[in-house]
Amino acid sequence: MRWLTKFLVLLIIAKLCFGAPLVFAYDDNTERRINIGLRLFRTLLASDINLQQKTDEHNQLNLLLISSNDISVAQVYEDKFLNIGRGNKKGFIHNFPIKLTTIMVSGLSAFQQSPVAGIYILDKLSDTQLQAVISYGIAQKIIVYSPFEGDVEQGVSAGIAIGIQVRPFINKQTLEKSHLAIKDLFLKVAKLYEN
Repeated sequence: MRWLTKFLVLLIIAKLCFGAPLVFAYDDNTERRINIGLRLFRTLLASDINLQQKTDEHNQLNLLLISSNDISVAQVYEDKFLNIGRGNKKGFIHNFPIKLTTIMVSGLSAFQQSPVAGIYILDKLSDTQLQAVISYGIAQKIIVYSPFEGDVEQGVSAGIAIGIQVRPFINKQTLEKSHLAIKDLFLKVAKLYEN
């Protein structure tokens, strides 16, 4: 245990002296939720009836991966997301190529005019950050997805419900505010949150 304390102290000193970012891995449960969530996010995007209207001038789906403070950790998940799917479906949703951009919450304002098809939250945001992302999603009429417990109840449009089985978790009110049209089949298997 003493070696762990020394190691942490050395990391903090390195951070203070050299400005090197401290990167801590997620715990196994969080890692699992994020990875399962990436698959559910992709399926939810494919269930968006108006997805074609959310492509850019190059017919691409611009998706944002958002982190609260360290995009270097978030960038690991870009490859994971692009490798979901079978064969030539990887990197595409309904024949639309996926373009991923990893940003911090503070960078969201740069995407006010650019078409964005969806947002995936990669770490636990503060209440203020979360509300900014939710407001952006409602205004842009796009899916905001978070794999973290409690975020759907706070207004995120979709997340993950883990019980006897893993299911999508949908905030019905946010879906309506965002004017999102999701295929009935997806909604039938999802757990709906109604506040």
